[in-house]
Amino acid sequence: RLNQFDTQHLFAPLHTSLTNTTEPYSVTFYPSTTVMSTIADFSHYVIAFLNGGSYNGKRILQENSVAEMLRLQIPSAGLAHIWWVHGSGYMGHTGSFFGVSSSMDVNRATKTGVIIFTNIANKNAVWPGGEIYRLIHDEAKNY
Repeated sequence: RLNQFDTQHLFAPLHTSLTNTTEPYSVTFYPSTTVMSTIADFSHYVIAFLNGGSYNGKRILQENSVAEMLRLQIPSAGLAHIWWVHGSGYMGHTGSFFGVSSSMDVNRATKTGVIIFTNIANKNAVWPGGEIYRLIHDEAKNY
């Protein structure tokens, strides 16, 4: 359980203010919506993932842990542990709840990460195949 995990082990090396791991809602909705973050803070995690588990010169995850998290468990479905193949070299994870939706993608080959946090209830707009998702990924190709 995340609330039993020493959050300083993960969050302190990422230099984030991400420490609230309690349920923000009155319903149990695991695993989504239980970590509250900002784009800036969450980007440190994505950068660590793109760098094989290191952020700012510090090891956050072991390289073999990153590889295992991204290893396809059900290849025909494009499913790794909590990651899905999103196409164009990206793997990611999406989430939504009433009035919010999000998407996170990493492409380790191009060292590109895309994070979308919104207060849009229409998750299809920010998930793979959606218009906002497509526009942001198209823009990411310029960097």
